Amino acid sequence: MTSISDQLAIVEIPIVGHRFISDESDFKRIRKASKPLDPSKWLEKAIEDSEEYISKVKSNDVQQRKRNDTVNHPSHYNYGEIEVIDYCDQVCKQYPPELAPYVFNAIKYLSRANHKNGREDIDKAKFYVQRLFDKWE
Repeated sequence: MTSISDQLAIVEIPIVGHRFISDESDFKRIRKASKPLDPSKWLEKAIEDSEEYISKVKSNDVQQRKRNDTVNHPSHYNYGEIEVIDYCDQVCKQYPPELAPYVFNAIKYLSRANHKNGREDIDKAKFYVQRLFDKWE
């Protein structure tokens, strides 16, 4: 029969100064799975790992950042070099100010439908076209 001290291990974390009791089998499993690291190097290793992760996340590729910019240049509002907002601005200059918002929104929703919300965007465009039609004199 094994004693309780044979089944449990006391683990000391030198940097923090805490002790806790752990199931020895877990302790052995973790110890075997990880290579030993000098406690004085823990902080350095953590900083190094963080810097490596951050460098992977950051991209120096300007085009990649543009593609991922969901505020200023969302991909569902771009067609190659053409941004839907710029196209809408040009088209809406030809309409009276009271009708331009309906034209703008109809174009916007039609343009993004295939890339974002599909039928829901077509329904929204239909709503704005109907409003435009009703207000047309």
